[in-house]
Amino acid sequence: DAALSQNPQIQATAIDVLSFTIKQGLAHPLQSFPVIIALETSPLQHLSNRASALHAVMHTKHASLLNTRYTISARASFDYQKKVMSGPVRGFRVQEPPVALLQRWYFLVREKRTTRQDFLKSMVKVFQEIPANRATQDDIDFTRYMAENFSAFDYKTQEEVFTVIRYLTIVLSTTGMQLLETISPSHLLSHLRTPSNHSPPVAPTPNTSDAMEGVIEAIPAKPPLELRDRISLMRSSVIIAMVMLLKAHLKTLYSLSEDKCSKFSLGKKSAIGDKPAVKRHDGMIISWERLPFALNHILTTDDVENQKARFLDIWNEDGVAAEPEDEFL
Repeated sequence: DAALSQNPQIQATAIDVLSFTIKQGLAHPLQSFPVIIALETSPLQHLSNRASALHAVMHTKHASLLNTRYTISARASFDYQKKVMSGPVRGFRVQEPPVALLQRWYFLVREKRTTRQDFLKSMVKVFQEIPANRATQDDIDFTRYMAENFSAFDYKTQEEVFTVIRYLTIVLSTTGMQLLETISPSHLLSHLRTPSNHSPPVAPTPNTSDAMEGVIEAIPAKPPLELRDRISLMRSSVIIAMVMLLKAHLKTLYSLSEDKCSKFSLGKKSAIGDKPAVKRHDGMIISWERLPFALNHILTTDDVENQKARFLDIWNEDGVAAEPEDEFL
């Protein structure tokens, strides 16, 4: 904790001790790794450079051990950013092009395909680890931080982008669908009856629609939730909406259609996966303009209704908006 202190003298001394401990192997690497990741995101260049040098030492000696601390270390970097930055914590530095705060970490893990894939698969799970319908404002802020990191990582191959998109799709098809059913069963019914432009048509069976409508109509009306519970539910919807916007951002940025993403086979090396990941617009950053509560707090009944409408609009447009052309495939 002293290494993350806001007191420069205490921090400098603590980092000296930490550096000596790491280089001499005097403590278990997992104890200090989250601190190193946090310091790598420091806005002070000399601190981030020093942390990166220590990270490189640990990566060389203990790469397999460090693979078990992905989410904990990412959270430590987020908590550190809350201390050192004023205003909302952002997951990238706004420059040309934008740079993910966790990019130095990603630079090391992407050296080997196995390590890189493990990193992406583990880190993307942060989007489905939020307690269902009980999200806090801190959960929203951490999710936004991670989404912005994923949006700005310097991916080198298409396999990396395909991997992130595939796991985001899994989150939407599980957690997302469950949330939609809670918020608006009628929209879930509409979604099931009307496939998106990239979904294969489903042959209708006699009376299927009537049966589904009957099931929904037969569900007893639930008593209205208290405002605090509705706010928690809408916070969960903000998180799922951010997942949708991140997926759409990556598809647009790298010119990947839903069809290409769904057909890509995870776990196997392929010619298409080994192709360079080419950005359409190098300075393009993810936008939360359509989702104001990604940055603002939900506090009132009007905020709840506003967020519900925005969530359903974003959900309904997933797969319906014009697909990017696969110009680089």
